Amino acid sequence: MNNGGKAGCGCLIFILIVIMVATGVFMHPLTLRFIANQFRYEDKIFPSSAIFVPRFQEDKAGELYVEAFRDYWAGNGKVIWIEDEKILGMSIIEMIHGMAKARNVREDAVRRLEVGSEQGADIVRIKERFERLGCTKVIILVPEYASRRFHLLYDSSGDDGRTIFLVKPVSVSYFKKETWWKDPMSRHVLANEIRAAGSYFLRRFTGGSKGREGQERRDGRDERQKGLLTRMSTDGLRIKADEGMFVSAIAIDRAMAFTPCRFAVWCPCRLKSAWGLTGYGRSIS
Repeated sequence: MNNGGKAGCGCLIFILIVIMVATGVFMHPLTLRFIANQFRYEDKIFPSSAIFVPRFQEDKAGELYVEAFRDYWAGNGKVIWIEDEKILGMSIIEMIHGMAKARNVREDAVRRLEVGSEQGADIVRIKERFERLGCTKVIILVPEYASRRFHLLYDSSGDDGRTIFLVKPVSVSYFKKETWWKDPMSRHVLANEIRAAGSYFLRRFTGGSKGREGQERRDGRDERQKGLLTRMSTDGLRIKADEGMFVSAIAIDRAMAFTPCRFAVWCPCRLKSAWGLTGYGRSIS
């Protein structure tokens, strides 16, 4: 083997060693815990106007709502707003009212907030709703693995809004942050969170989220395109009407070529009928 071959084998072995070391470091429990910690974010909590609890399908035991009741009794929020959803035909707010009653929380202190879909929830409309309600500060209760993403979604630092959103992470039993790689449910929710965070950054960098002004521009452009398509459709119908008239006239002329007298009487009536069939004389809406 020449020196070139030996050098190539040495480089390949070195690359394989680097890959093995990198894989070992990545799969180490300390690294995996570090990854999970990056998804956690926490604001300093102050007494606020309201507590908002988004809906998480994984929270089957209602741990977020229990934490909301604790914050309510601690005086951190005057009203609890729940993202509503229907399960088996029954609104989730009815179940939350039952939980609140069992914990001596007034029923009128727990209210429903319909937010649509996130891709679910329409963040802009939620912010506008709380502004219309006159809320100056709102505490958002989310599982700790989703707190970083909700901080990015509701961050008030770049907005002109009057409402400040404070994210409070909640430790839930179905997500084991210290050993998430060993638990199937923890792996599942963290994988979903990675996908949701990636989708957020993708929309942000591709211009999918440019605020209310950008949405208004897109709506105006859509209306103009609809108007253009309507005019094009109308012009197309008129062209077809002209073509229909031309074809009808040629057919009549050929059929009546050897009977000029009969053609002189019959042609105007048939031309009028053909003109009516084309719809050219009717208004097109």
